[in-house]
Amino acid sequence: MVQVPVQPLTAEEYLRLTDWPYEGRVEVEDGSIREVPTEERINTLIELFLIAELLKFLPIQRLSLGQVEVEVPAAKARFRNPDVMVLHPAHVSLLGNGRGTIRLHMPPPLLVVEVVSPGVNHEKRDDQDKRKDYAARGIPEYWIVDPAKQSVSVLRWVSGEYEDEVKTGPERIVSSVLPQLALSAEDLLQARRSV
Repeated sequence: MVQVPVQPLTAEEYLRLTDWPYEGRVEVEDGSIREVPTEERINTLIELFLIAELLKFLPIQRLSLGQVEVEVPAAKARFRNPDVMVLHPAHVSLLGNGRGTIRLHMPPPLLVVEVVSPGVNHEKRDDQDKRKDYAARGIPEYWIVDPAKQSVSVLRWVSGEYEDEVKTGPERIVSSVLPQLALSAEDLLQARRSV
């Protein structure tokens, strides 16, 4: 039987764990490990659709579909595991083939995307808690895709804070990281290609 580590953990203690008692993805908040619940099918379809769109402009090594975690500055260990991420070019060599962890001394990812799962708690986590964490990490762009509200919030880092713009229906998502991306909120939320 695997022993779950005594918590709260420091960042170094968390990264040294070898007996992994968790089946899926995890995040660390204030030194405590929390398993990320299994997603709804629509969340997975949205994430896969977005990865397919991003592959038109970026090599696969620059993308993450929940496999790379991001350390964020906090008093106790804090690691986020975004649903979709566009990595900084330096991450390709910095991460290599080892554990997918973007540490504080590394550049931040260029874009993180969270697809909101149903429930008030998840909505708060993505819109408030993760927003603060990604801002503290200086991530240039953060998208919150909310299937229940049929909206995509695009948050851009401007003058030390996020400015957000909400897109719905046929409105085009304008990305400062990938200006060539031609995608509407509707395309992304329905996880289908527009013809």
